[in-house]
Amino acid sequence: MRRPFQFKNFSVQDTNSPMKVNTDAVLLGSWAVHPDPKTILDIGTGCGVIALMLAQRTYAKITAIDIDKGAIEDASQNFDNSPWASRLEAVNLDFAHYQSDHKFDLIVSNPPYFENSLKSPFSERNLSRHNDHLNHQQLLSGCIELIKDDGIFAVILPTDVFAKFESEALVNKLFLHRICHIRPTEHKAPNRILAEFRKSIAIQNVIDELVLFHPNRKPTDAYKKLTSDFYPAF
Repeated sequence: MRRPFQFKNFSVQDTNSPMKVNTDAVLLGSWAVHPDPKTILDIGTGCGVIALMLAQRTYAKITAIDIDKGAIEDASQNFDNSPWASRLEAVNLDFAHYQSDHKFDLIVSNPPYFENSLKSPFSERNLSRHNDHLNHQQLLSGCIELIKDDGIFAVILPTDVFAKFESEALVNKLFLHRICHIRPTEHKAPNRILAEFRKSIAIQNVIDELVLFHPNRKPTDAYKKLTSDFYPAF
């Protein structure tokens, strides 16, 4: 069994989850924001790391769903072992079949993003990384039904799929408000985009950039500042 990944205020076991704790998840969990969320939905929670980060940062009730049974086993264990167990719920369900009696202030997702690309021999990992089962149109149309009128939808995506995703968001009447381009180092092009969408049209988009590492692989001050509440080394 893999050793749990230790954050400052909680630990994460990801043995059964197809997608392990990764930088994308930590970036989204640190960056996604709502002024006063009462309810949060984490779509494709995996081992639950983003939900746990948001539980630490807010007082919200958080629902975390994933189609993979092993992922939900990990997430449930991680939630139960956390200081916020009473506010966290892990649900093993296909998002296409998810229904809720209430709408959410904040929805987050580190969604599957590979299209028409070589797949892993492991079917569970394909569900997590390829969007054959949950494509972006299905994700966005589901979000528009589940988010409050003043709610926020936050995602992280590779740069090469973001333009198409934004176009599909516009079709679903979700409008870009805030964006952050992620560079691995100063001299490399951005390879990830953090984005915040809302139902209202933005008067002006907030555009930021974050460089993760110096050429010597030491983390930048900006990266440490964003994730300082979570990474023990920061």
